[in-house]
Parts: sequence; structure tokens; C-alpha cells
Amino acid sequence: MEGFHFGAQPWVYPQPVLIIASYGEDGTPDAMNAAWGGVADSSRIAMYLSGGHKTVKNILKRGAFTVSMGDAEHAAACDYVGIESGNSMPDEVARAGFHVTKSEHVDAPVIDELPPGRRPIKTVHYTDAARLRLFGFMKQEIAKGRQVYVVYPLIKESEAMDYKDLTDGYEAISRDFPLPDYVTTICHGKMKPADKEESMRQFKSGEADIMVATSVIEVGVDVPNATVMVIESAERFGLSQLHQLRGRVGRGGEQSYCILMSGEKLSKESRARLDAMCETNDGFRLAELDLKLRGAGDINGTLQSGMAFDLKIANPTLDVQILTVSREAAAGILSGDRGLSLPEHRGLRELRRRYSGREEIDFSMIS
Repeated sequence: MEGFHFGAQPWVYPQPVLIIASYGEDGTPDAMNAAWGGVADSSRIAMYLSGGHKTVKNILKRGAFTVSMGDAEHAAACDYVGIESGNSMPDEVARAGFHVTKSEHVDAPVIDELPPGRRPIKTVHYTDAARLRLFGFMKQEIAKGRQVYVVYPLIKESEAMDYKDLTDGYEAISRDFPLPDYVTTICHGKMKPADKEESMRQFKSGEADIMVATSVIEVGVDVPNATVMVIESAERFGLSQLHQLRGRVGRGGEQSYCILMSGEKLSKESRARLDAMCETNDGFRLAELDLKLRGAGDINGTLQSGMAFDLKIANPTLDVQILTVSREAAAGILSGDRGLSLPEHRGLRELRRRYSGREEIDFSMIS
């Protein structure tokens, strides 16, 4: 397959490829820059698409691929599984492991290096007691000519949820970073498209020093000059979303920083998420932890977390070695008796018959 590129790394595949990836609502990949036009035979690519119904419709509008969503049998027909680490959801990790384990002929190239010239992002966790220190650091970075994102989980204050909100945050930042020395722009999902585009233009052009936003900026925003990502009420966000937001910085050659702000009181899971973010930039490790914390979801369905499949003993996260040994044993049996027709394989034949049925999933109902 001539000219197929996965980010900065070229991969030439003569056989069908299964790509497990996350996509933005405009139908373009979040964390990889695939040269779609260079694919010689797009019909030979089977893609698992992660996203809502709007996302899928926009991908289909591109007309670049013949797409079939969520069909596990695609993996069995593919010789390579490409997995990117931009924002792996628990169900994607489970699917990747399931497909590679299921198909003995599948190779799994892992693309985990940073593009040339980029540095790992330094991540720290602060509470509100360190806010003055945070503002001082933001001013230091802006004085160097850099730019800053400040992300909030809510647009307005909520009586039901005790989290920081963008409206109050914008007012506070405007007081501490006043005009004309600092320019602060705002961006959230309820703005008119023209206003949102103007805010993004100001920030991308360097006219604005600070962008105060919601998670609407987690995909499709590329400002190499931005070096600081501040995430307010970081305990409110999931691990995949935190990692995705962090990826908005570190896109240039300068050292970048992600600062996770939270309250003093955190649940055990919230603390585990924030600690993991500070410990690693590795999207695969974070996805594995997310899988442990939230569950694998439904491998053949639409559920992205929880435990939808009925495993009485096995754990798809912890039992990777057992799965590998089982796959090798199964491959040995099938190499000599593909149809399990031998008398000694009668039990295996019954198990295959019992578990080979699969409920059809109506993916048009995804919202």
C-alpha cells in the first residue's frame, strides 16, 4: 500500500490494515496525520471508528474509505493492526488486545515515539492553595512570548456540581492579567461559530496570550507556541480526556507544561488519575490504567466503559500472558484440525458453537 503515512512514520502495508483510532467531529483523526490521498487501494483498509454518530457521518462524507463499523471479523482479515496512543478509550484497548489475541497471523506495530523536535510535557498537580504560584508561572511563560490555555469543565456555575466554571474563571484571570499587558480570549461550545472562530484566530495568530476554554478545544487545535495547559477541577475529567487536553501543548520545540488544578478532597480514583498523569506521558500506559479503573466496555458493542461481557474468572487487563499462551495453544490445535472434527476436540467444538453467535449491533443508534 504505497504512500500510507501514520503521523511522521511511514508504513508500507501490502495487506489489509485495521486501524483503531479516535476521530474528531469533523471526521479527521485527532492524534495522527494520515496522508489519505496517498493510499493506493483504500478498499483494503478496515477501520474501527471511535466516535459518535455525527463523527461517523462526517468521516463517511469524506468518501475516502469503505467503512464498516465495529465488525470484529475485520481484524481476522488483516495482517497488521495499527494502534495510536493519542486518546485510547478502554473499549479500544480491549478491542486491540482481543483482535491481536484472536488472530494468530496478526502483527501489531506500536507507534509510540514523539515527532522529531518535540519534548515530553512536564505535568504537575496543584491545589487552590498554589494559585498565586500558578499565576506567577503563567506570567513568566507569557513574558517569554509563549501562550497559555486554561480549561474549565463547566461554562457557568452549577448548584449540582462544585467545580470551577469558565465564567468566573474568565473574570478572575482578566483581573490578574489585565489589558493592555495581557490579552485573554474565550472559547466554548455555546458560542456562535463566528465568535468561536474569531477567538481561535486571535489565539493562533498570537494576538491573545491566554485562551480560557472548555474541553471544546481538546481536538483539532494546533498552536505550537502554546506551552502551558492549565486544567481547572481536573478531577472532573476522565483520564483519556486529560491526556487529550495535555496534547494541545508540546506541539513545538519549547518545553511545555500541564498543570492539573483540583480541590483538596479527592476520591481514590480521582487521585489515581491525576497521579498517573504526573507520572507518564505514555498514552498506552494511561489507557491501560483507564481500562482498569473504568472497565473495558462492550468489545462488540457501543458501551465504552464498564464490564459488558460476562467473564467469570478472566481479566482482559491482568491476564495478558494467559491470553497469549492460550492463543498459542489454540493455534497449535487449529493448525492440525481446523474444523475441530477429531473426537478429542469434541468439547472444543461445542464451546465454539456455543460462543460463536454474536448479537448484531445497530450502530446507527449511536449518539
